[in-house]
Amino acid sequence: MPDQLVSHRVRKAISCSSSNGVTDGSDGSLTMADACNLDGWRGDVLRGGTVKFSDSSSVLMRKRAVMHWASGAPSRVLIVKKPGNPDASLKLKEIAAWLRARGIHVVVERPVAYAEFPNLDAYDAKIHPVDFCITLGGDGTVLHLASLFEHDDPLPPVISFAMGSLGFLTPFDVTEFAHYLDRVISANNPQSPLYVTLRTRRRCELKYGGERLAMHNVLNEVVVDRGACPGAVLLTLFTDGNFVTNIEADGLIISTPSGSTAYSMSAGGPMVTPSVPCSILTPIAPLSLSFRPLVIPESSDILIHLPEYARSNARISFDGKKALRMRKGSFLKVTPSLCPLPLINMSNLDTDWYEGITGKLKWNQTLREPPKLPSSARSTRSGDETDDDGRSFVSQSLQRESDEYNSQLERLSKM
Repeated sequence: MPDQLVSHRVRKAISCSSSNGVTDGSDGSLTMADACNLDGWRGDVLRGGTVKFSDSSSVLMRKRAVMHWASGAPSRVLIVKKPGNPDASLKLKEIAAWLRARGIHVVVERPVAYAEFPNLDAYDAKIHPVDFCITLGGDGTVLHLASLFEHDDPLPPVISFAMGSLGFLTPFDVTEFAHYLDRVISANNPQSPLYVTLRTRRRCELKYGGERLAMHNVLNEVVVDRGACPGAVLLTLFTDGNFVTNIEADGLIISTPSGSTAYSMSAGGPMVTPSVPCSILTPIAPLSLSFRPLVIPESSDILIHLPEYARSNARISFDGKKALRMRKGSFLKVTPSLCPLPLINMSNLDTDWYEGITGKLKWNQTLREPPKLPSSARSTRSGDETDDDGRSFVSQSLQRESDEYNSQLERLSKM
């Protein structure tokens, strides 16, 4: 809400969830009862009235922030690298030495510790709670890191160095890791603020016959598709307990804003900045041409039902992995996760994202220069003469005729 719509007295009102600093109104400030009545009605949201939110108060909608270390500085870091990448292994060794020289405990995934770095401790969530994480790879490495934190508890901030193929989630240049990690370590310095975007996740529960078969928190998307069945899958879509539509398509993508530039975009979905609190529903090759992607509130509960009368079972996958069969009669419930993934940014607000779609996706730009015919491939018919540029006089004659024809059309249009 714009600040000009909120009076000075309203802006001084305390939060409903706080019990500190309660005033009695004698100093001219609003009391708690003025700003937020006991029954949940708030008077600090709009002018001349009160509102009572329907959304859950447990889900935080604001996404962009500046972070500080609660303990003054981090003491333990988890480094996750792209598998099978020798360059990532070399950089991990270099970064680990740099961090350890500054008294920071470095842990890596157990397979990496056993196979490549026996001098580093293997990560165990119960034994090694980490202060922040480093990824060396592409977007897939970031997704893998997020999957290590399956429980809906507060996640450590993540700085992602680009060592992959595309990398919307990896804005940092690994050759300058010392500069960027120094900024992370000294995040409490007011002269060098550390920006983060809270990348929301979705809690996905697959249920059948009252039994929960799977539960995952996804950072990009959950996909329900036809799997090995050659025909379209039939699904029923509900949001917030209300029927929306029946779906006949190759599948349906339920995406976060972070995943809007992944599978959803390839299927025709919109690109959405990561700070927008929403979910994106993108059909895959729908039978109905009028079935366009939907953008719905982040707080909405989404339910996908595969009815008993469907032709076949379906398949479900979470961030492109952990594929499962979805049997007839199953339900997929998708709700907002309470705890997002704090992704460290190079710049304030959504600047990194815009630079990603323009610099990496080449959004609204030509992907490549128009091909030019090599001089060696220019062919002329036998006996055709050419000018100094290799163009045949026959082609020049045809060009002159075309120019004269266009000139005649232009004269006629002016008559």
